[in-house]
Amino acid sequence: MKVEGQERLLVVGAAAAMLLLVVIALVISFPEPAGIGCSSITCRPSFIAGNPSAATLCTGASAPTVGCLAATDYFYTLSIETSTFTFGEVLFKVVQPEGSVYAATTHGAFAILNASGHIVAAFNLTAGGPLAMSVSAGWSYFTSSTGVSSSSSLDSLYTIVIDMGSVNPTSQGYTFVAVGTGGYSGMTTPLALP
Repeated sequence: MKVEGQERLLVVGAAAAMLLLVVIALVISFPEPAGIGCSSITCRPSFIAGNPSAATLCTGASAPTVGCLAATDYFYTLSIETSTFTFGEVLFKVVQPEGSVYAATTHGAFAILNASGHIVAAFNLTAGGPLAMSVSAGWSYFTSSTGVSSSSSLDSLYTIVIDMGSVNPTSQGYTFVAVGTGGYSGMTTPLALP
């Protein structure tokens, strides 16, 4: 009887060891995907926006910068500090201090400008809509003139312009957030808009 109990214990132990090896192999084969909120030092992919300008009043459509939808709208510009994402892998939104998405009273938009200051992609919302991109209504690309598409790298050569609508957003506690889409989940740490 003692030998029989030891044999069972050996079989159970061997089965437990095999199960542990299978779990370890699965963890190594299928690591957890890195979200875009990860530190660029510790994981990839990453997306970091920075250097938001002060809110500036538009003097007309595309004035003083491309990305302004209308006179009396306010806009921010942000640099892309680092990014390993494509245009099609990231969406943007503006969040209010209590956590809800900001709704522009009039126009609102996100625009991406190239190094020459030309618009290469845009997301415009309807008047009074939330200033947040959705997967189904992402970027409009100006492919014929720029060659930019959803698979193009969204890197530090580009600038983000946010048209906030006609209400002055200065010092209201709004933040900019980038959200992963497609195979990526998570979001960046909120970036304060001055």
